[in-house]
Amino acid sequence: MKETERERIATRAAAFGILANLFLFVVKYLLSASLHSLSIAADAWNNLSDVGNSILGLVAGKLSGKKADREHPFGHGRIEYLAAFLVSTFIIQLGLGTIRSGLFSLGKKEELVFFAPAVWLLVLSVLIKLLLFFYFRFIGKKISSTLFKATAMDALLDSLMTVSTLVSVLLYYKKGYNIDAFLGLGLGALILFNGIKMARETITEILGKPIEEKIYKEIRDTVLEEKDFLAVHDFLYHPYGAQNAMGSIHVLCDGRKSIAYIHEKVDDMERRIKKEFGFSLLIHVDPIVAEEDVVWLSSIVKRTLARYHTEGSFHDIQFKKEKEKGILYFDLLLPYSVTEETATKIQAEITDMVKEEKGMDCVIELDRPMIET
Repeated sequence: MKETERERIATRAAAFGILANLFLFVVKYLLSASLHSLSIAADAWNNLSDVGNSILGLVAGKLSGKKADREHPFGHGRIEYLAAFLVSTFIIQLGLGTIRSGLFSLGKKEELVFFAPAVWLLVLSVLIKLLLFFYFRFIGKKISSTLFKATAMDALLDSLMTVSTLVSVLLYYKKGYNIDAFLGLGLGALILFNGIKMARETITEILGKPIEEKIYKEIRDTVLEEKDFLAVHDFLYHPYGAQNAMGSIHVLCDGRKSIAYIHEKVDDMERRIKKEFGFSLLIHVDPIVAEEDVVWLSSIVKRTLARYHTEGSFHDIQFKKEKEKGILYFDLLLPYSVTEETATKIQAEITDMVKEEKGMDCVIELDRPMIET
C-alpha cells in the first residue's frame, strides 16, 4: 500500500472517531449532570479522552508518513508507536482518576435521578462504540496500524463500560439499589487495566519484537526455494513503522561454487523478497565445510544436548590453524529456556569432547533464536 493512500485512510478514520466520541462525550456529560451518576461521568470523560486519542492518531498518521531525511534515514514510521504509548498514559491517568472519585463517593449518599430517555441514549452509545470497534479493527488490519488496533480494543471496552452503566441505572430504577460508586470503581479498574496493557504492548513495539511466525516461515520457505541455498539461520527483523522494515538472514551455500555465481543468486533473491514482502532483506552467505566434518560435530552436539533434555543447532563452522594448533569455531543456537549457567556447561562439555575426539581446541559462540517456532 502506498504511503499516501495509508495516510488518507488513517485521516478519514481518525476524523470519524473524533466526531463520534465528541458526540458521545456531550450526551453522557449532560446525562451525568442530570442523573448525578459517577459511572456515566466517568464514561463521558473516557469518551473525551478518546477524542484526544483520535486527534493524536490524526497527527501521528501525518508525521509517520513523512519520507526519510538526513536525520532520520529509516523514516518516521515509529512515531505511531510513540503516539500509541502516549495514548496509553492518558488512559492510565483517567483510570486512576476514576478510581479516586469512586473511593470519594463511597462515603456520600447522593441519590440518583432516573430519566427514561437516558436509557435509550445509553443504548445508542453502546451501538456507536461497537460500530467504532469494528471500524477501527478493520482499519488497523488494513493499514497495519498498532495505534488503530489499540483504539479498536479501547472502543470495545468502552461499550462494555456503558453496558455496566446502563445496568446501574436500571437497577436503581427497578430495585432502588445505588451501586454507582462501586460501579465507578470497577470501571476505573477496567480503564486502568486497559491502559497498562496498551502501554506494555507499545513498549514491546518500541523495544523490538520478533516477526510474526507466519511471515517468518513464508520468507524462510521463499529463500529456500533457491536450490543453491541449503539452509538458513540468524534471521533478523527491524520494523520502522508499518510501511518500512529491514532484515537480514544467513544462508548456507556450497563453498565450491564461485563468488560471482552465488552473488548473482543472492541479488535475485533480495529483489524477490523486496517485491513480494515489501521490505529490504540483506542475505549473508556462509560457505559450508566438508560434509564429514558436519556429521561428526552434529553427533557431538546432539549427544550433549540429549543429556540436558533440550534442543539446539549449530552453524557458522570454521576450521583454523593458529600456531600449529587446530581450532574449531562455530555458533551454538540454544532456546531461551536454557539458562546461561546450563548453556555454559553445554559449551564446556562440547569443547572437551571435540578436544578428546579430534585433538582440537574449540571456540563456541552462544546464539539465541530471534523467533522460536
